[in-house]
Amino acid sequence: MREETGLDVEAGRLLYVCDHLPGGDTHVVHLTFEVTRAGWPGAGSYMGAKANIGL
Repeated sequence: MREETGLDVEAGRLLYVCDHLPGGDTHVVHLTFEVTRAGWPGAGSYMGAKANIGL
């Protein structure tokens, strides 16, 4: 999740499994988990322009 959204999460229970065989040697498995946000990206460090926050 961090790579795609920048959020840190903790995985919870497994909600859904989708198993797909589209053909050839390809086998696709989608796993969907319940997650809880574990923190904010860059918590404690403002990364924007200081002028935006009056500094």
